[in-house]
Amino acid sequence: MNPHNHRGGIIVPTQPSSQDVLLSFIVSQKCKPTSTITPNPAASQPVFGEMNAAVEMDAHTLELLEFDKVRELLASYAASSLGKELARRLEPDVDAERIRAELTLVSEMVDALGQGLAPPFGGLHDVRLLIRRAAIGAQLTVEQLLEVADTLTCTGHIYRYRMKLSDRHQHLLDLLTPVEDLGAVAKTIGGCLDSRGHVLDMASPELAQI
Repeated sequence: MNPHNHRGGIIVPTQPSSQDVLLSFIVSQKCKPTSTITPNPAASQPVFGEMNAAVEMDAHTLELLEFDKVRELLASYAASSLGKELARRLEPDVDAERIRAELTLVSEMVDALGQGLAPPFGGLHDVRLLIRRAAIGAQLTVEQLLEVADTLTCTGHIYRYRMKLSDRHQHLLDLLTPVEDLGAVAKTIGGCLDSRGHVLDMASPELAQI
């Protein structure tokens, strides 16, 4: 994001990039500490000092920006209920370095999509509650078991998707590094269910109990 171009040893000013404009806008917004939210934007002072302090953009500014609509628009593009939930919880940030990192991640994702590398989210379910129930010994229905198996299969797809990315997508690579291929576990679950959705006798006692 260099604001100048060098031509024959002469520095020629250029127009600021959209990322520079976005960063300048976010950092210059009127902010207040999280313990105090002032509805009047005139009463707030811009934050240019400690950028790592917990701050919250002025509520009136968020209302003027219709930030809730921005979140809902973003959520509408999410491929799963998990993504929609994260989109609706987004808050403005004032950490310039973190903002640049997020913008870089978005740029890499756009580049990957341009190469036909869309992330394979098919079969991804929100199984957090199911996992918590199973952990305390609660029984899951066959449909719930299949949702877990679908999600585990998705981890394998994401794992192999990461292998298709190049060095141009380093931030995406780092983001996906913790994902393990649990497709084998999904196959084990699927192999213990018959076509009618019943648990087969060959299933382990643990799975039969679930």
